[in-house]
Amino acid sequence: MKNASKLSLQARPHTLVLPLILAGVLPTAQAEFIEDAKGTLTLRNFYIHRNFVDDRATRSKAEEWTQSFILDLQSGYTEGPVGFGIDILGLWSVKLDGGKGTSGTQLLPVGKDGKPADNFGRLAVAGKLRFSKTEAKIGEWSPALPILRSDD
Repeated sequence: MKNASKLSLQARPHTLVLPLILAGVLPTAQAEFIEDAKGTLTLRNFYIHRNFVDDRATRSKAEEWTQSFILDLQSGYTEGPVGFGIDILGLWSVKLDGGKGTSGTQLLPVGKDGKPADNFGRLAVAGKLRFSKTEAKIGEWSPALPILRSDD
């Protein structure tokens, strides 16, 4: 069972850009970097229950439940013939249930003591550049193609 909901985070660009321009931190030529930025926060509740019915199984089930938060931030590009930008993906999961002999679904990482983590997360960063209509990225990114899709 997998449930996901998306919440779009849309800040009004002028509320962020104007104070930065006035402070001299962001040149006016770079305003597109902030104005075209976008972000989404996805909340995913994931539950896995595996029932072992084989007579040779050492236990009867594996069961874990987590609440995950996926923050995807994408900047715009700097102005000019070659535009530069950055994408940031933050992943964080909290254990709602698991352990007590029911871990092992590979939903949660297991520590050296054999117990599942209570929470875990990571940060993925990718630099990007744009020339004309061509975009190139270096770093970590999640492809979404008709025949290939990454799992977060």
